[in-house]
Amino acid sequence: MEWIFIIALGTGIVYATTILLFLVGWLRNRRFHPSGGIPETKISVLIPVRNEEKNLPKLLKDLLGQSFPQNQFEVIVISDHSTDSTESIIASCHKKHSNFRYILMNEPCTSGKKTAIEEGMKQARHDLVITTDGDCRVPENWLLSFAEYYEKHNPVMILGPVLFHNRGGFLSQMIQLEQFSLLGTTAGSCGVNMPVMSGGANLAFKKRIFYEVSNPLYRQTPSGDDMFLLLNTKILNSKHIRFIKSTDAAVFTQPPADFDTFWEQRKRWVSKSRFYADPEVLFTGGLVFLISFLLLLLLAGSFFSLTFARAFILLFLLKSIPDLLLLLSVTSFFKKKRLMLYFLPAEILYFAYVTLAGLLGFFSPYYWKGRKWKKEKRKF
Repeated sequence: MEWIFIIALGTGIVYATTILLFLVGWLRNRRFHPSGGIPETKISVLIPVRNEEKNLPKLLKDLLGQSFPQNQFEVIVISDHSTDSTESIIASCHKKHSNFRYILMNEPCTSGKKTAIEEGMKQARHDLVITTDGDCRVPENWLLSFAEYYEKHNPVMILGPVLFHNRGGFLSQMIQLEQFSLLGTTAGSCGVNMPVMSGGANLAFKKRIFYEVSNPLYRQTPSGDDMFLLLNTKILNSKHIRFIKSTDAAVFTQPPADFDTFWEQRKRWVSKSRFYADPEVLFTGGLVFLISFLLLLLLAGSFFSLTFARAFILLFLLKSIPDLLLLLSVTSFFKKKRLMLYFLPAEILYFAYVTLAGLLGFFSPYYWKGRKWKKEKRKF
């Protein structure tokens, strides 16, 4: 059954080449430190929220403590039908600080994160817009880093690092390690001018970009605002999309609290992929699913055939070695190298969960922000 080895070898080589290309892109991105000067850039920060009474006060406190001058940025919090004390929290902040404003989305016909971002964009006054989430924390040089980087490189979009707090426990460590893998893919693909991933929790872009394309967030699906904005921007100019490789520009958020939350998040991520048309995104996502599916298939076959077992080992090594090299570099940069202790179990579990999530994400509904979303139909 030589065909088994041919398929395993071919798929493994393509995957290894892709990940090593991302490693080159990651290394090509140079570390960025803000100089501490005062840039001229003014920034609008958009924060779409829904029921974030526990987290939002911490984020607002971080924004009030920025090293960037308060008169050079505004914060617009958009509440999407919050039913807790979120709205009173942002109203109270607005009374004390005029550059902190808010929008209440309470009408039945207006809901969802994409609508919230669109409403915030209507009110944004400045040319550089940054989006983040209500459950994030930001360091004091966050805005200063983006402003300096923007003035130095003049990109149309800046992708920023999103890191997880450490909850402790096996699941949390595994999720953190996977997040660094996604971060390496985000930065690495951007470094070779073929960005395939972004995160709305830390995303900056020129305001004009939002209005230069029709349907910038692709309203046919409730999630994926960050990805669709990236892909629309990429059509205009992929070479001016940059990743800011800086710990000062990183945002921190909580990992999914439990497996159910984690699983619903992954199904949501997969559900929007049916709307992608970008060949590089489709190739990368398809390759990850294909190699995961093949590994699972070969592992099952290994119980019945030594040939399948050998093909599994070959493909597993071709996948794991490039993954290891990329993750070692990324975790070292963010001083989280201890997470590599979980690399082997994560690598073994990863291909099983990716296969299952990939299948279920296409055919089953998911829950997000207290709402149930059914499978959407592709419109084009």
